[in-house]
Amino acid sequence: MIEKTLKQVPMSEISPLITGLIDEGVDVTILVTGSSMRPMLTHLKDTVVLTKCDPCSLKKGDIPLYLRENGQYVLHRILKVNPDSYDISGDNQWELERDVKHSQILCVVKGFRRKGKYHSCDEFLYRLYESTWRLLFPFRKLIKKTYLKLDCRK
Repeated sequence: MIEKTLKQVPMSEISPLITGLIDEGVDVTILVTGSSMRPMLTHLKDTVVLTKCDPCSLKKGDIPLYLRENGQYVLHRILKVNPDSYDISGDNQWELERDVKHSQILCVVKGFRRKGKYHSCDEFLYRLYESTWRLLFPFRKLIKKTYLKLDCRK
């Protein structure tokens, strides 16, 4: 019997493999780490399917994998499209990261898996969530504070 083991590897170590596969047109699935994209993506539970994209043609709502200037790899949602860059934020955040350059974009999320079920970013319910959550951006801080107050009463 083959035993299945998971090993966490830093993105900096596997990035050349991932970008190489994506450049060849192969979609790559990775495990989500971090909480910045909650409630959509859950740390160490959900996976995302990354696919090749034209970094200059992304639109509001897309979730690119990009490389920050400090070397950190990030999956966040595009909230504003500028001529040469994007303003981006995680679903669990209320501050914008401004001017993410097209050259920083490596690929984009095509879909995700939760509890073994695949969900495409083209699905109606996903698009409804994405557009609603994007419109709620100015109110996220208040929403989170209210949720935490209500959650603490349990």
